[in-house]
Amino acid sequence: EYCTAVPQNLDVLQDLRVQRHQLATAAGFASYVDRALTDHRMAPNAAHVQRFLQSLARHNQTPYREEMELLQRAKQQLEGSTNGKIEPWDVSFYSTVIKQQSSGFDPAMVAQYLTLSQCLEALQVLCRDLFGITMVEQDIPLQDRWDGSTATTPPDQRVRCFVLQDDAKGGRPLGTIYLDLHPRAGKYGHAAHFTVRCGCIVNAAASSQRQDETNDDNNGDDDDYQLPIVALVCNLSSAGEHGPGLSHGDVETLFHEMGHALHSLLSRTHFQHMSGTRAAMDFVETPSHLLENFVWDASFLKILAVHPQTGESIPDDLIDQLQKSRHQLHALERQNQILYALLDQQLFGAPFGKYDSESFFAAPASTEMFAGLHQSMGIPYAPGTHWHSRFGHLISYGAGYYSYLYAQEFARAIWQQKFQNQPGGALHRPSGLDLWQKVLRHGGAKDPQLMLQDLLGTQKEGGQ
Repeated sequence: EYCTAVPQNLDVLQDLRVQRHQLATAAGFASYVDRALTDHRMAPNAAHVQRFLQSLARHNQTPYREEMELLQRAKQQLEGSTNGKIEPWDVSFYSTVIKQQSSGFDPAMVAQYLTLSQCLEALQVLCRDLFGITMVEQDIPLQDRWDGSTATTPPDQRVRCFVLQDDAKGGRPLGTIYLDLHPRAGKYGHAAHFTVRCGCIVNAAASSQRQDETNDDNNGDDDDYQLPIVALVCNLSSAGEHGPGLSHGDVETLFHEMGHALHSLLSRTHFQHMSGTRAAMDFVETPSHLLENFVWDASFLKILAVHPQTGESIPDDLIDQLQKSRHQLHALERQNQILYALLDQQLFGAPFGKYDSESFFAAPASTEMFAGLHQSMGIPYAPGTHWHSRFGHLISYGAGYYSYLYAQEFARAIWQQKFQNQPGGALHRPSGLDLWQKVLRHGGAKDPQLMLQDLLGTQKEGGQ
């Protein structure tokens, strides 16, 4: 049912393809992909995106094939059959079997060290040590709360508010973040960062001396700057499948969204439509992917993961197991992500050799495309299924789903060069200040390629 849900969406998707194609061709573009790539993107054209994705697929092919062979052997051993063909429903089951058998890693063992209060403390330590920023909690009047909390609701179970202050500037406020982290009836069911108010200069006349905001370190520091306000929304449960603590995946999600929040809070731009995450779509996930790395870093885990009863940090052997689990069967998931990105490009591109509307409307149905990609990439597929009919990113990220993979490459380069293996640990102040001043500060007001070159000292492109 999961892979055949909402079949009516297939017609909706086809109508969307038609409308987007008509819009793009009316504007003089060969396809909707070509039009979308002119709108604040790093990738210059559709051919570049195809080369990037095909390069990822080539590099992933060997580890993917090896991991599929592991699944086949596990199936043969468990079912006592020489038939090791992996069906779509086998992948998740035998992936779990392999992980449990190979390492004995139990996520619940990590969860017992992960509490929300300690995660928030670790976020405060990260802001302090990386950027010299203090997170100061503010009281929220009851009439301003939207979560239904009362005066008797424990502080760690209600919406909380923090003002970020720059210690180097005498505690000058940088912006405000609201943390709405607990599930409740009727609440948005996913994790997200929402900009309530963008940062921008509100008195342009008083700031007219600033000729080039991307090179002026004082931009936005005066009283004429509107400070940003953001809300970080998650649905974290302290009593889930992994026991009384948070799952490591939930913590990774929290830090991912915090990366977006810091991008919004630390940027200083003239105009609000260039503030924070209003950056190139295929770059904007870079800070969020970067912050995910901290929840896997051994030195930071000693701060992040602390047992609530004993006060002891997570032991080294459990950290080692956790880190090994990160890359176990990673190629399986990456292969699927590449498939989704290629499907997105095919659905809204012009892959059929002719660009006229007649050939586009006669193109293979989306389910046929979906099946064809599975076949060409060696991914198990059940005929007639259409998981993509529930794939909302085809709407919100239409022609841009490659952006997640694209930004991961930038985040990986920044992590490896600036934070990984630092003598004093990943919380390296010089690298943090570099990230703030050379990337986060500029929001979407500076070419990402120039920011990366300034930060890393070399030109970077997705996939390199």
